[in-house]
Amino acid sequence: MEVQIVKEEQGALNSQVNIGREITELEKSLRRIISHLVITGSKDIDREPPTDIYEDGDKVIILFDVPGVRKEQIKLRVGINYVEITTEPTTYITTGKPMLLERLGNYKLHRRVELPFNIKLDDVKAYYKDGVLQVNLTKLPGYNTTEVTIE
Repeated sequence: MEVQIVKEEQGALNSQVNIGREITELEKSLRRIISHLVITGSKDIDREPPTDIYEDGDKVIILFDVPGVRKEQIKLRVGINYVEITTEPTTYITTGKPMLLERLGNYKLHRRVELPFNIKLDDVKAYYKDGVLQVNLTKLPGYNTTEVTIE
């Protein structure tokens, strides 16, 4: 019985590893397709920057990965319950025809993060360093939800 359980756990672990490899290959394929579309003239491609959100009590930190983008190109909007980032593509003067364009800075970036709470708008701070935009937020106190009985 114990041997069977170990085999099942090993099979589940192998399955997770295979799924991880498949996801990696899929990401590579998508990057190549998107690069090809941009090289062949499509200008309507928006990308979403990878984002992490951390919560500690009434404090929230949002990290946007935007490597290859200058601070001056970033537009940051914060509403009562959302944070939105937009950038335009970075243009570099180069010679020759592009063969591969995968860097996020080559694309218009847009991401809107809806939050399940209201934000204290006069306490928002943003920092940009090493290709990461950090947005520090404070939750508004007393914003709660409640279930309502339908009569």
